[in-house]
Amino acid sequence: MHTLTSSLVRVVPTTRDIRILAEVHRFRTVTSEHLAALVFPGVGARTVQERLRRLALAGYLDRRYFVAVRTGRTPLTRLRMPVYVLGSAGHRALFGAARRSEKHAPLATSVEHLSHDLVAVDFLVALEVAAKSGDHDAPVHIESVTEYALRKRSRGAGLRLIPDAAVTLRYGNRTAAFALEVVRAPVRRGNATLTRKLRGYQAAARDGSLGRLLGAPVRAVIVALRTPLREKRLRAAGARSGLIWTVPYERFETAGPPATHFTPETILTLPMTDLAGRTYSLGAPFTPERETPSPLR
Repeated sequence: MHTLTSSLVRVVPTTRDIRILAEVHRFRTVTSEHLAALVFPGVGARTVQERLRRLALAGYLDRRYFVAVRTGRTPLTRLRMPVYVLGSAGHRALFGAARRSEKHAPLATSVEHLSHDLVAVDFLVALEVAAKSGDHDAPVHIESVTEYALRKRSRGAGLRLIPDAAVTLRYGNRTAAFALEVVRAPVRRGNATLTRKLRGYQAAARDGSLGRLLGAPVRAVIVALRTPLREKRLRAAGARSGLIWTVPYERFETAGPPATHFTPETILTLPMTDLAGRTYSLGAPFTPERETPSPLR
């Protein structure tokens, strides 16, 4: 992975550019698709990419490249795929000379960690855009929080279990928080560790510490798994629980930015199954859509 910037391009940031920088700072690592959905609705991909390219060349953004090998219905293709983080000029544009230490907060340094973080960003961005779409059936978006922001929020609280992301939504007169746990480990590894972590989430929900961290009643801890097989084995290994929902997120395998089912078009209707076998969605999280036989009964 490498970074590409240049001081040869001069850019006077527009109002939209400042919003781009603010969104990159909020999510810390994003793709052009994330920024297109958040800041450029209805704008063509080439226009978005060209503006991001100029902001990167002027130092407002850093473009971090790695070679991605995508598999799916198309033949293997090697692609140079960028992700964006805030550059030094972008930090100055947002904060001036103050708060320089925040720029140096740790970012993912490996492809695996970066991919893990981007799954969480996919989830948060998709929900935020879908909830703000104007659809009368969509919930109201209250808050999206990254793992980094949750860690800052938890300082001094003694909490040891921090979700990878969280979102708070309002459904009529009911407000609900959802925590996200992203699991990228393969099926044959990590079930025991993950089961212990999920029991920790259950305990934190019971004693109220998870709700205090998220700032709202916790409806579910969503465990995003790479494959349905991992989901089945987790359900067979875990305790019956309505708090823990599982959902396979990977559309197809990629060595670059993950290709997930978390899109604004699908996120509110994507089936999510609790450990008792009931299926919900984020569009209707209080009434199960159907109940499937559970190996835990």
